[in-house]
Amino acid sequence: MEKGVYTHYGNLVGSINYAATSTRPDISHAASMLSRKLGRPEREDWLAAKRVLRYLRGTANWGLIYGGSSSDNECQLGPAYCDADWAGCRETRKSTTGFIIKVNGAAVVWGSKKQTALAMSSTESEYYAMGTSVQEILYLRMLLVEIDMPSPHPTLLRCDNQPALATASRTFCNGRMK
Repeated sequence: MEKGVYTHYGNLVGSINYAATSTRPDISHAASMLSRKLGRPEREDWLAAKRVLRYLRGTANWGLIYGGSSSDNECQLGPAYCDADWAGCRETRKSTTGFIIKVNGAAVVWGSKKQTALAMSSTESEYYAMGTSVQEILYLRMLLVEIDMPSPHPTLLRCDNQPALATASRTFCNGRMK
């Protein structure tokens, strides 16, 4: 790609990131993947970014719907969902975590980011994703208390990996799972 296109690619990915963090959790993963190539984009990256724009144009009428709770000063936090791919990055073999947290039935916190540690199994990458999700849930719980809208019920975290769920529910730790 020529030099001017690099600048345009950065501007385009910045706009996609803004949409992903503001109102469009459905493009969070695509925005994360496009951001990884900001330093040296190729033609395929430019085409992928344009594909995201076409998707946004086709789904412009989609939106987030917020429902009310049973009490004016009480929120229902959850359910939360998390997932991870195992060694999805071809260069580093690191996994990517994705999560979404709902408040009163609407998505308010979401994210997709590359894990900092190298997972040795799908169980480990999913367990790491659950840990990241729990950090976000705890932060959101503290924020809701701060604005005087606490969530009185436990937050349900959904994950699709049975060994990771079993590991998370254990009250003891063995040497194989550190």
